[in-house]
Amino acid sequence: MQAKGNIAINTHFLNKRIIELALKRSWIAKKLGVDPKTVTRWTTGKVKRVSIERVESLAKILECRVEDIVDKEDIYVLGTDHEKDHAIESIISKDLLLLLSPTGNWELIENIIKSAISPNTNKKDIGKLYNWLSITKWRLGDYETGLIFANKALEVGQELEDKGVYFKGLFNKATIFSMIGKNALALQLFQECLSMKEYFCTSSDVASLYTNLSMVYRDFGNFTEGLKHQKKAIELFSKDNKYYNLSIAYQCLGFIYTEIGAFPKAIEIYDQAIRCAERSSYEKGIMIISLYKLDPLVLSNKLTTINPEVEGTIDVFLKGDYADPFCYEFIARYYRFFSNTQRALEVIHTGISKSNNSPMVQASLWHEAARIALVEKDFEKERLYRENGNELYSKLQLYNRVHKDEIKEYGEVFSHHKTD
Repeated sequence: MQAKGNIAINTHFLNKRIIELALKRSWIAKKLGVDPKTVTRWTTGKVKRVSIERVESLAKILECRVEDIVDKEDIYVLGTDHEKDHAIESIISKDLLLLLSPTGNWELIENIIKSAISPNTNKKDIGKLYNWLSITKWRLGDYETGLIFANKALEVGQELEDKGVYFKGLFNKATIFSMIGKNALALQLFQECLSMKEYFCTSSDVASLYTNLSMVYRDFGNFTEGLKHQKKAIELFSKDNKYYNLSIAYQCLGFIYTEIGAFPKAIEIYDQAIRCAERSSYEKGIMIISLYKLDPLVLSNKLTTINPEVEGTIDVFLKGDYADPFCYEFIARYYRFFSNTQRALEVIHTGISKSNNSPMVQASLWHEAARIALVEKDFEKERLYRENGNELYSKLQLYNRVHKDEIKEYGEVFSHHKTD
């Protein structure tokens, strides 16, 4: 089997160049840190493929280009520095993230970015790409690596005194903090970014800042600020016709309206989110938003019977690998409302096991488990599940989400915040 990243070498050129430079194979082997027999295998053709890194080292020793050593049939796998610079310019100028985000294939985006970087890439572009790599990582749920790339972008921004790179790095760091339960730090960093929003490259970058800041306000129960900032995001995304981003912003807005019990408004907003997802060919988003919309439909008793289409969407989600653990809560609530408490609890426990890096989600899932226990009139489990959620919320300093008494229905706790 061909090793990943290995390329075929031009045996004829290799032998010719060694003779021209009057080099000994044993000396080449020593310089490369390999066994002399390895070099002999290359020159005799017994080993036809070598790692790209090894070819690059060999080219330096033979004082030639990498392209000279590579077999012509394999030359297409290597990009020249000029080609890589052009690729990076295209990636940045054409906004690769915007083009490919609707596919949800963040691993592909990550690989494209990494393949374009070379040792000669200028530092400002490296800083921008660090920020993009941070986004791909937190989108994939790899918050630790996402934080590493965000910090690297911050270092580049500081070194070059490039505030655009710096504050984008700060934005990514705040976003990751908001996902791993460091809500107070996230709020502080987002507010710092907002105070310097003129350094964000585009109005869409500012809109993304409003979207993420809105959700942190929502976490703290400050729904007035949450709604205000999300509407600002929608206004900016609308001006630029960013339908993919709009689908996410409307989804977040619907989430807030659901939690404050404004169910008809939430349903209306989710419909707008779905239309935007359709316009941007965001197929995964259409499914996820449909599950978000399921929540206000169930809570407002607009869905009174088991729906085969809904069941199909739920089945696709549960069998797939989708990075939105809140959906487990919506699905569990759907089953609870239709008295399938056993299935509801199964979904809850699956969601908890898949959201180890998201304590906010886990807390919310435990509270939904408490509501399920209440339906079953198991008051001891209701107290246990409620306290599990309370403990997590307390650690996150989200004290207004703590239920000291019997758990209330979702959408009732903050219903006094209802607003247009």
